[in-house]
Amino acid sequence: MQKTITMHNDTTENTTANTAKDTTDNTLTITPESPWLAPLAGWSDLPFRLLCKEEGAKVTCTEMISAKGLVYGGKHTEVLLATCPEDSPVVAQIFGAEHDFMAKGVALLQKKGFQHFDVNVGCSVAKVVKTGAGAALLKDIPNLLKIAEHVIKQVHNPDCKDFDDFGNFGNREDFHEGENPILCNSDGEDFYEGENPILQRKMSFSPSNSPFPEKATKNINTKQCATDSTRNEENKEGIRAGKIGFKIRLGYEMGNDVYIDLAKELEALGADWITLHPRYAKQSFSGVPNYEALTKLKSTIKIPVIASGDLFTAQDGVRILLETGVDGVMYARGAMSNPVIFKEHVLLWNYAQENKLKPSEIPHINDLMPKTTENMRNDLGKLIERHLTYAKEFNPHRALLQMRTIVPRYVKHLENAKALRLAIIACRTHEELKSVLETYFGESL
Repeated sequence: MQKTITMHNDTTENTTANTAKDTTDNTLTITPESPWLAPLAGWSDLPFRLLCKEEGAKVTCTEMISAKGLVYGGKHTEVLLATCPEDSPVVAQIFGAEHDFMAKGVALLQKKGFQHFDVNVGCSVAKVVKTGAGAALLKDIPNLLKIAEHVIKQVHNPDCKDFDDFGNFGNREDFHEGENPILCNSDGEDFYEGENPILQRKMSFSPSNSPFPEKATKNINTKQCATDSTRNEENKEGIRAGKIGFKIRLGYEMGNDVYIDLAKELEALGADWITLHPRYAKQSFSGVPNYEALTKLKSTIKIPVIASGDLFTAQDGVRILLETGVDGVMYARGAMSNPVIFKEHVLLWNYAQENKLKPSEIPHINDLMPKTTENMRNDLGKLIERHLTYAKEFNPHRALLQMRTIVPRYVKHLENAKALRLAIIACRTHEELKSVLETYFGESL
């Protein structure tokens, strides 16, 4: 069977890669045994998502997509939209600071076949924050709730179209391709330590200047929207209603916690899940996540809660599930280094349930399923080969550059890894890369 890839311009092209799926399953599952791949800018493109699906990811997320980039047809934004039936279920993560752009962006994504969405409220990269998007929304709760109201309605009922038409979006000069960063993940981690400045003023909250407008949900537009009983129906354009979540942090800076009240408001507006990275935006990835906040959030709201943040191994993910009682986990940096983390997660979760283990008793996967160095190397070689095949097939123009970035992360724990990384980075053609990998991994490729 051939795979059909859907590109940003709604055209299709056939490829010769085989697939194990004959039908599209776009049902979102949020359970402890169903790990997700987090949205990772510059990383979670179609090839990587397909690889993670093969390795057990139940749901994957796109790279972060600029709402303005969608409306104005930014070339970089278009590259992010490649998908195929085997990519389902996939969640499109969108970011922006204006409710009209965000709602229109969601509508455009719906027309391109995306059904489920995530709103980025956690990215702390300066170039995103300065536009008022990402983590900056944690300092402007009224605006965030206005965005949430409009995008939730658009996702739950594609016929709502509660936004201005193209003519009222201002000048294209307002949009810069740089607003859609490449080298950061959805929470603002770039690939170079220490290069993630956060340039925002201090803000303090008190009962008198709370960022949460009193009874904010009273102002919701009462335009008829979909009910739970109609969400699976298609509209006249063949667009299905979907689900939408919000990826948030504790607050913008220490001492200004907004996550509990914010989650309550989002739930009241109709959000389908909340993902919490239990750090403050100004922390970026420093310090230790406050996992107790996950427990508190889970006990406060009824919609599913997904944990994110410092889940580097399957052991980390399963432990957090047992400690906090959240509904699911989302792997980011752990998957970047080890896409097999999803299969490992399912094995560890089932093992923990069968043996009624406590969080402190969760073993590392290597203790549960030991491998020889040779087996580890062979398995990794085959994984790299599959990733390279997907990259060349679905993203040929970026494949070499991507693999020069990705493979060094895969092999950093191996013997002579430094020499291998240097050799990979020096490659200028696919043939050179193939030769380097064959020399190192031998017959496993």
